[in-house]
Amino acid sequence: RKPDQSYPPDKLFHQSVVTRWNLERNLPYDWPRTSLFIEEDITMALDGQTASRNNLGLYQSSIQERIDWVVHRAHCQSVDFKCAGSWLERSNYMAQHPTAIAAFMCMDGRVNVPLVTNTPRGIILPFRNLGGQFDLGWPHFGEVVAETVEEVTTQAHKLLAIITYHYSKGDSHRGCAGFGYDTAAARAHATQTVAQMESFFGRGRGIVYPLLCGLETDEDAIVFHGHNGQTLDLSTVQSPDEDQLSIQLGNLYPDMPHQMLRDLVPLASRNVAHIAEIRGVNRGKD
Repeated sequence: RKPDQSYPPDKLFHQSVVTRWNLERNLPYDWPRTSLFIEEDITMALDGQTASRNNLGLYQSSIQERIDWVVHRAHCQSVDFKCAGSWLERSNYMAQHPTAIAAFMCMDGRVNVPLVTNTPRGIILPFRNLGGQFDLGWPHFGEVVAETVEEVTTQAHKLLAIITYHYSKGDSHRGCAGFGYDTAAARAHATQTVAQMESFFGRGRGIVYPLLCGLETDEDAIVFHGHNGQTLDLSTVQSPDEDQLSIQLGNLYPDMPHQMLRDLVPLASRNVAHIAEIRGVNRGKD
């Protein structure tokens, strides 16, 4: 863009998302793979998915050291994302699970659907905004979502749209600051976004299926909200058994297309496993 050109407010949350998503999923270009850091550091950074949350040394570091750590970690993840093994992993995953998935999330870094479901990078298309506040009436946002749906449908796929809000069961002030830590208000807005998606793309939910989900950030637990008012809190599920979860989610979403349900179940299963892992880590709440 030109130096004197400013973006409308609704453009600030995302930029060229469809193009970037296609690049990430298909990787048609041989991107540069020069590394500024040694390979051992890459493994160390990528292994920090959970352990880094409990990294007290980082919390006690200076601001510049924290910035350097973030830049280093971002670079390591970029190198890992572009490697042949990651590309093959994504290709294999999409062959087994053809449903396209988009996650509408708050900008709070704790709200990370790919991470809490242990899904390979590049599979879930992220939309982020302050407080997870979205409105399809915003010109740019509505255009981006419409283009995303068009991209998916022209490839004969369906889209699962995960609309999230987040909260903390331990302390309301670890909830969403964008809604003044008011979980009910955050959930109500996410519910409104689900209704907008249904209004725009069909109340039958045959192609685009909007899903209301809460994310409890103390344990990274997903709470699925059914259209009949029932919920499934994965923090209460004892086993990541996919057969059992398929039954539970099928009861919660009886109108969900079969393939879409098959592709949702592994996310739930991996979240149950992730919750167990988080419970085993003595991490602080700061």
